[in-house]
Amino acid sequence: MNQQDKVKNNIFGAVLTDVAPSSNYRGETEASRSVLQKLRFPDGEHTVISAEAIRNRLREMLREDGLGCNRSRLKNERELTVKYEEYPNPTKWADDKLFGFLAVNKRKEIEDTETGLKKAKEEFKKAKDDDEKARLLQVKIGELETKLAKLREYPAFQGDSILRVNYAVSLDPFNHNSTMHQSPMITGAFSNADNSAIIQREVHVTAYQYPFGLNLNDLSLGTADGDNPERAKLYRKWTAILLRAIGELNGVAGNHARTMYSFAPVSIVLRLTARRTPDFDLYGYRDRPQESQRELLEGLKSGRLPSDEFYLGGRIVRENPELNNLLNSNAGNQGKQAVLDTQTRSEEKNRIVKVKVFDSPVEAIEALITNAGLKEQEEKR
Repeated sequence: MNQQDKVKNNIFGAVLTDVAPSSNYRGETEASRSVLQKLRFPDGEHTVISAEAIRNRLREMLREDGLGCNRSRLKNERELTVKYEEYPNPTKWADDKLFGFLAVNKRKEIEDTETGLKKAKEEFKKAKDDDEKARLLQVKIGELETKLAKLREYPAFQGDSILRVNYAVSLDPFNHNSTMHQSPMITGAFSNADNSAIIQREVHVTAYQYPFGLNLNDLSLGTADGDNPERAKLYRKWTAILLRAIGELNGVAGNHARTMYSFAPVSIVLRLTARRTPDFDLYGYRDRPQESQRELLEGLKSGRLPSDEFYLGGRIVRENPELNNLLNSNAGNQGKQAVLDTQTRSEEKNRIVKVKVFDSPVEAIEALITNAGLKEQEEKR
């Protein structure tokens, strides 16, 4: 089977946010200095936002959109704390399915419950002459059987995340800007400190870019789920809602930031492919529009990349002269979708380039949801 005959079940995306001041408050500190996390790249230190922060906010957004989520943050605890409603079960909870899980003590609890149930049954046989003890043991046996059935409902204790995300990295190196603030002394009903404090906050005025990926084959848990059309429909609905959440992502830093920083894409590159790798630079955005995703655009024009698999939306389309002219000339076709259909001549042969371009990232996401076979299932809920 060649690559063209394979089902296109892999989704790769590269997101660019808008420019805004990024800072950290009530998060990591050095004495009275609120610092941003950084990684060193060849051109210098870049500020970063963790993949865990992105995943956590997406999980919260799924809950806000009405999906059942097993894990939730407890924000009033003295340390980072999460709560599970029950042992993970990806056939029931959207976040267990999409973000993965690990419950290392589940196997031991199953074994302990089986041992306890066996012992209770043996004691019950010996307690025939003691009605009260037999009654209590019968109740205990029922409780243990119920618990064991619940534990065996989904026996696996770990599951991989369908959504893969990497660090969000600032578009340009950190320039070591900072601002000064004063935290007031509090009096009255309570007090957090005896005195006011001067706080220095690192601030980076920048955009962030981050990649993500999903393998739609992972929506099945095996032949049992493959034969369950209702469950498959549910998984597709969850995935469509997740992709839309990426299109309006906000509040990534959670309670650690009091400043508003939108993580919604102003530019997005998506690929729906049978390939297991993206084959384009997932961190290809640059601060100069003519340099952004240059390698990708050259690959599309040359035919090195199959352009019919790509969806480009937002500022990257509007700021690229060729893509923008294309979008404006064909904006009436299928809403605001346009298809690049130009011949690029080479010494060997002409190549036909067709890439889907959209005025906004949201439109690009919706088109991918439709072409990936997620929208039809999601709309029939």
